[in-house]
Amino acid sequence: EAFLDKGAKAFVSWSKPVSASHTDAATERLLERLLIEGLPTAEAVSQTAAEVGPDPDYQGELRVLESGG
Repeated sequence: EAFLDKGAKAFVSWSKPVSASHTDAATERLLERLLIEGLPTAEAVSQTAAEVGPDPDYQGELRVLESGG
C-alpha cells in the first residue's frame, strides 16, 4: 500500500514465498498479457493467477493492489 500512497497505479506481488521456477513462469505469462495482449493490470493478473495457480511448494498466489483513483 505504501507504493500506492506514493503514486503507483498498481502493485503486483505474491501472497507468500514462491519458487524461482514458479515466479519465472508467472512473470512470463503476466508480461505477455500486459504488453502483448494489452490487458488491464487486474485482468492480466487474474488470468495469469488462474493459469499458473499457487506455487506448488509454498502456496504463494499472485495478487494485485490497485490505487483507488
